[in-house]
Amino acid sequence: MKLATLGLMPLLFACQAHQREQALWTPHSFTPYTTTRGYALADPDCTKEKALTDLGTVSVWVWNTTWPEKVHFNLSGISGALQSRALAGGVIKAVYSRANQAYQEENPGEPLYLCRPGGDYPHDSLENIALGAMVSIKQVFDQLERNPIRALPRVSLFIHPQVTSDDPKEKGVDNAVYFGNKIFIYPHSEEVLQKIYQGIPLWAQLSVVSHEYGHHLLAALAVQNQTGALLNRREMLPIEESFADLVSYYAWGGKTDGIGKLRFGDAIYNRDVATCQCDDGSFKVLNNNYLSSYFASLALLGGAPNPTDCHSLGAIIAFGLEGLIARYDSQLSWDHKFTALLRWGRSMTSRLTVQYAGEEQLLQATGQGVRVIRQSFGTFSELACQHLKTTFPLYYHRWLSLLPECH
Repeated sequence: MKLATLGLMPLLFACQAHQREQALWTPHSFTPYTTTRGYALADPDCTKEKALTDLGTVSVWVWNTTWPEKVHFNLSGISGALQSRALAGGVIKAVYSRANQAYQEENPGEPLYLCRPGGDYPHDSLENIALGAMVSIKQVFDQLERNPIRALPRVSLFIHPQVTSDDPKEKGVDNAVYFGNKIFIYPHSEEVLQKIYQGIPLWAQLSVVSHEYGHHLLAALAVQNQTGALLNRREMLPIEESFADLVSYYAWGGKTDGIGKLRFGDAIYNRDVATCQCDDGSFKVLNNNYLSSYFASLALLGGAPNPTDCHSLGAIIAFGLEGLIARYDSQLSWDHKFTALLRWGRSMTSRLTVQYAGEEQLLQATGQGVRVIRQSFGTFSELACQHLKTTFPLYYHRWLSLLPECH
């Protein structure tokens, strides 16, 4: 069951993007946060033996038009142990870890079980967080029933209730992360929760875990094409983020809230896929200074990618590719868009090679998305060609030989 009242984000065709040059990004020192919002189990006595055999229709506290707001979803076929034969691998394994305990294979945390019919848990409970995550994953998986990925591994969900250490090395906060068939949901520092997210936790925005599950899909496609190591190279991080953004956007039919505001240099990039402007009024354009900032920051940090950079570039690429699709027939179904997205994932991961590196690999992967869209939906219109030229001014001339209609 989808959210009934989330507003469809308009695609702003009137945006005439211009290149807005920005100063190169420079790394900032890390400031540890000392206060985190903690979450706890509502039913600590709920065991595997007591867990519901089928969740059925559940109420989940999420961000909808307000926060917190209770919304009903159908999770029939999923047990209170969060197991389902309908989902990949048969199991979505959900556990919670103790405060300050990072994930470790030998001590991964405690299993999480659900015993309350209807899922009537407090909004700040670990059980409610797990239910929201299940809704987000199932929303994507429902699309996969029509577009299956063979041998898709199961994913494990790890919910960290609270972090109290002042050691920044142990402070995983204000984030949701995918890594190695695992999705991690971290608590929030009070400072960031209020300043960045207006008091709305990331896990309450259903697009977030759907986005993380999108990473899982692309990783699975790369493994099938034996290019997993190449996908993990730093120049592919913006591609991964754009793919995951689009997975979430298409799975929810464009009705999800934005994933958040990401700062990139002096600009804040709005992650809403269909929005052509950032929150500061600048336009989503993959210009030279943004690319220079991204690769310069990687060098400055000794090769460790800065996540703000890759998310921001990913937001531009996602906007650019969806803008091409949107300029075909407005009646194109979300299923058709999701199918084309998976086709890009398969094609792009199959063509990763050591021959390309750095910006050239980013160009090749993005260009493969452009080619797949054209193959899926037909030649580009004049509006689509203009959108391509405006959003990707550095790459447009490289693609013209494949796009005779854009000359």
